[in-house]
Amino acid sequence: MLSKIKQLLSLFVWNIGFHKYEKELVNKYYDSSSENNSLCKQGIIVMIDGRQIHGGFADRIRGIATIYQFCKNFNVPFSVYYDYPFKLEDFLEPASFNWVCKKTELSYSKKQAKPVLLEEWMFPHKYHKLYLLLNVLFSKKRQLHVYTNSHFYYDKFSEQFNELFKPTLRLQQSIEWNLKNIGSDYVAMVFRFQQLLGDFKEGDFKVLSETDQSKLIVKCIKEIEKKWNGKDKVLVTSDSSRFLSEVSKLSFVYTIPGQVVHIDYTKDAAFETYMKSFVDFYMLSKAKEVYLLLTDDMFQSGFPKTASKVHNRPFKIIKF
Repeated sequence: MLSKIKQLLSLFVWNIGFHKYEKELVNKYYDSSSENNSLCKQGIIVMIDGRQIHGGFADRIRGIATIYQFCKNFNVPFSVYYDYPFKLEDFLEPASFNWVCKKTELSYSKKQAKPVLLEEWMFPHKYHKLYLLLNVLFSKKRQLHVYTNSHFYYDKFSEQFNELFKPTLRLQQSIEWNLKNIGSDYVAMVFRFQQLLGDFKEGDFKVLSETDQSKLIVKCIKEIEKKWNGKDKVLVTSDSSRFLSEVSKLSFVYTIPGQVVHIDYTKDAAFETYMKSFVDFYMLSKAKEVYLLLTDDMFQSGFPKTASKVHNRPFKIIKF
């Protein structure tokens, strides 16, 4: 108990309301202006602006959904500013709640606004909710700019997501086109290689030799054939275009057209490239069952589990 108390004190009290990553943002982007911006929103604003590593699509969406639930529970105004590397509202529109924050509604005055960073790699996830609550209770700022991939309300994700988001017309048309092509009954299998196959840019993760790449592809395809029930179509999604090209040769497999990118490492891709992540997500959410298949070298992505929660579809991890 004493160590937990020390950790909380080091986060909030000893750093005078900031931990060190927040201080870095304040020093770099916030000014000492006392000007009262009458247009600026009040409350918590989830920030996806490229000033931090935000993670992939699932990290971002579950963070937004969690903070939305927090704000509902504690009666705090909520909105989202999302412009990196695209504007979220180009793909997802407000459903029953208008979450959009415009750039003109932001303040970067130190007297009006403060960043709050709740990333899992910064400090233990179990303290995120308490840390945010301390900021709400004791900060006198008009705006709290929250950067997060936290998911301390993950059990309510379906409700949160569907209250917040609906596809734009263009995205909806793409989803319907793929649903028409695959049919109504399908299961989904997801493979997350990161850079193992050498065709996906993401940080400095390991790249296998050409021989080992080929072996891994064959191993994954054999696992798909083994798990196929013999009747349903299988939607396969992956971060490897090379793997998708190979697996699409199976007659019972359906893959979604388009280039695959990681949105934290791709700043200037075409609209259609970014849209593929949204189409993948919605198509996974509509599958009868969703499986994440992985070897010891592969990454345990949160993307398929998050997608399965949109309509509460069964989800399972298969290690082979």
